[in-house]
Amino acid sequence: MGNMQMNILHLSDLHFGSEADARLWFSQLADDLKTDLHCRVLSLLIISGDIANFS
Repeated sequence: MGNMQMNILHLSDLHFGSEADARLWFSQLADDLKTDLHCRVLSLLIISGDIANFS
């Protein structure tokens, strides 16, 4: 079997205030993953805690 790497990202308590906030945050996170961490593909994404400020 080849050398397999798993990329797991766990995010918690994001507390998005608006869709614009979420889009900006996603853009920044995607750039950081690609540029700083050289991560092109996530194997698993875990989101826990509060996602939004309001229901």
